[in-house]
Amino acid sequence: MSGPLIAFIVVLAFALWSSYLAFRRAQAKSEARDTFSTYQADGTLAGHVSEDAYEAIYMRTEGPRFGTYLFLTAVGAALGILIALRVFNLVWNFIWLRTGKIGWFDVGELPHSMATVFLYVGIMFVATWFAMQHYHKTAPGKLRNEIRRLNEAGDT
Repeated sequence: MSGPLIAFIVVLAFALWSSYLAFRRAQAKSEARDTFSTYQADGTLAGHVSEDAYEAIYMRTEGPRFGTYLFLTAVGAALGILIALRVFNLVWNFIWLRTGKIGWFDVGELPHSMATVFLYVGIMFVATWFAMQHYHKTAPGKLRNEIRRLNEAGDT
């Protein structure tokens, strides 16, 4: 496969993924509107809770939040890897030239290939670790708990 074809496939995959997330977000908004009236009618939601407040907590708890984190992590890591690999290859080439062009140290040989794989895995690991740390620190509670909190907020 050629480089432009691979780039096209990656961009297409990201476009399809973002389209799916947008569809899921729109679907969750629709579900929020549908469940709001049902919850108001059966008494789960207090009368003072506005539809906007309910929609906000519904989107935070039931929307495609985790998928969005994964998507943003993948995009950030992909862009970071492009930059890191470019810098890594420039440094590797500089060292190779300074060491007198040692054959086994050339780009494409085993040491370079292994170091490139380790760099790629390291960047993906660090990006995913930071994203999941942030996700779990800011993760909302369950919808039932958020509804209870909304109901109690108006009583005080």
